[in-house]
Amino acid sequence: MRFFLFNPPQSGAKRFLSALRALSLLLPLALPVGVYPFDLDQLLREKDGLDFFKKEYAVERCDLTAQAILLRAEGALSRGDVAEAISLGEAAARFSPETPLPHFFLAQHYFLKIDLLTAAQHYFSGLLHAFNDFWFLFSGIGIFLAVSLAAFLLSLLIFALCSLFYIGQLWVHEWTERLGVSAAWIWGLYGIVVLLPLILGLPLLWFVSFCFFLSFGFYHRAEKGLVVLFLIIIGSACWILPLLPAFFIAKTDPLLNEMAHTVRGISPFAPQPQDSSDWRSKVLLASHATRNKAYHDAETLYREALLDQARSPLILNNLGNVYFYLSDYEQAIAHYQQALQNDPESVLVRYNMSQAYRGMLLFEEGEKSYAEALSMNRGETERYTKRAIRYPALSVVEARFTHSDLWRVALTHKDAGIGEAVWRGWAGGVPLAQSPWIALAFAVLLPLSSTRLKPFHTGRPCAVCRQAICGRCEQILFNYTVCPACAERFSGTTHRHLAELEWAGKQVPGRVIPFFLIPGCAQIVLNRTVLGFSLLCWSALLGLLCWSDALFSSVQWRLHFSTPLLVICLFLVYAISTSKLIRRAMASTTASSV
Repeated sequence: MRFFLFNPPQSGAKRFLSALRALSLLLPLALPVGVYPFDLDQLLREKDGLDFFKKEYAVERCDLTAQAILLRAEGALSRGDVAEAISLGEAAARFSPETPLPHFFLAQHYFLKIDLLTAAQHYFSGLLHAFNDFWFLFSGIGIFLAVSLAAFLLSLLIFALCSLFYIGQLWVHEWTERLGVSAAWIWGLYGIVVLLPLILGLPLLWFVSFCFFLSFGFYHRAEKGLVVLFLIIIGSACWILPLLPAFFIAKTDPLLNEMAHTVRGISPFAPQPQDSSDWRSKVLLASHATRNKAYHDAETLYREALLDQARSPLILNNLGNVYFYLSDYEQAIAHYQQALQNDPESVLVRYNMSQAYRGMLLFEEGEKSYAEALSMNRGETERYTKRAIRYPALSVVEARFTHSDLWRVALTHKDAGIGEAVWRGWAGGVPLAQSPWIALAFAVLLPLSSTRLKPFHTGRPCAVCRQAICGRCEQILFNYTVCPACAERFSGTTHRHLAELEWAGKQVPGRVIPFFLIPGCAQIVLNRTVLGFSLLCWSALLGLLCWSDALFSSVQWRLHFSTPLLVICLFLVYAISTSKLIRRAMASTTASSV
């Protein structure tokens, strides 16, 4: 009886077809780097074409190929062939199991087929892989920072304008009493003072800051806390603003995209970096040449890259791999040793060195290097060993760019300086580096001015009618600070009739009603600042997310938000912000009728 360890016996015709398929797949290896024709349709037609290709080229993950397969699945759907679409989706998931896109695609279609368990499995698999995906995190953080910062600044601007609305009455009343002139003249003076930054041609930053400066003495503790938060945001601008453009502009950089594809797996497509003089481009091209067994081309490219990065463990390791494939084991070990000098903790280099020693038949040295790799990280070393068994044509492991390399390139992108231009337009030409000093100056000046000008900040609203009163005309009625008119109105009230006074204090003034249109503003005017500002921020955030597709065109499809759901959430925020105020208005109407 004959036993076949790996493959069952095949007929002569099947062996001939297998050999022919292998020849058709291996023929491109003789072509120069960059000329390799990747015929995905042919591989899909072959029964095991994708699996054979994946094993031959050690493809562990390739998002580009998975997306190309899904495009064909979309074509099948357009023809009404759902079974073919799901089959192609499964093929994409098998070829690149760590790519999130096929899992989301399959989750959607299994959900429509009422196979909820399979849909849930694919959805959570896609979600798990998405959070390990550089572009997903990059887009997610960019959206979060941009929308959060825009919502906060928009809310703060509205808060400043609301402050001017109700603090303006206190300011005008205070100076009308002190100067003994008509309130109309003081209102005119107040308008000029408020608009002074805009009259002087200063932009938004100085206008909002001046609004806070004018009102700071009238704020209570919670409102002052919000102003301090505004100062912290201003101080952080020199770190936040330069990053924001990078999150959206860097995605258009061809080199960064090629690096990201390499981090996520080896792509069978030839890289197309625009700047061939960059050492990273040379590394990408050399990696592709190595995969196509164009070792002399890869050697030349790696040596050119070493001229810029002479101490790079990545380049030295990969160049050692090239010599390994050329059977020049002494040169391979020499380059591995140089890589270890620059990165003594590299498990990968020690593993590759053990393979090179074995190639030289120096098994004792090979076992020593392998034992060192095991002692440093057993799990990683065993993973390399299993990989060599799975992909015997590529027995040594190539060092790739890491996620930290991607972040470094993305956040230092040449177009990230747009943040400086945005700031200068907002701050009247002041350099972005001055933002912490601006915040610090306001943090010192605002409390100092509040302390020094305390005698001019005695105004407060009447507890009953909400009209402005100052320290000269305020009166105390049952621990309530009221204006003279309300004190006279309730002068005959006893402790047993305090309910009438409390109902009067809960009345919603008519001038507050227009603020019902903006969630949170009415609460701010009624001195419920924390709740009002929270509702204002939530409404701004939800509103911006409703327009996220139009505002942030570079967002990936997985970050597109459901507009109907956002509208429902926005409606809930609006209902929460108005419900209690409406109840107070109805209660005050009932009390007045009684």
